Amino acid sequence: MFGQAQSDLFGDEPAQQNAYVPKPEHVRSSLHSLVGEMEAANAWPWPASVVAARRDHWLEHLCSLLPDQTEADEWRERIARQTERLDAARETTVR
Repeated sequence: MFGQAQSDLFGDEPAQQNAYVPKPEHVRSSLHSLVGEMEAANAWPWPASVVAARRDHWLEHLCSLLPDQTEADEWRERIARQTERLDAARETTVR
């Protein structure tokens, strides 16, 4: 009547997770888009809260999803160059 019975909470079998793993081409597309925005900008193209979230979490997360470590490192270097450039631009406009 109610489908399958619930398994034992402390059973020997580990819980099966069906985690979503994005396709590498989708990850690359997101990286191209975000880094492209950074490269085209003279100043950070997003509000400070979005900059913090993207640079501290989202961009690194995307890189970690790439299957090729060399490619991921290349993206990290590209991101680091743009981050330094945009931070320097912010420093000169704040003064």
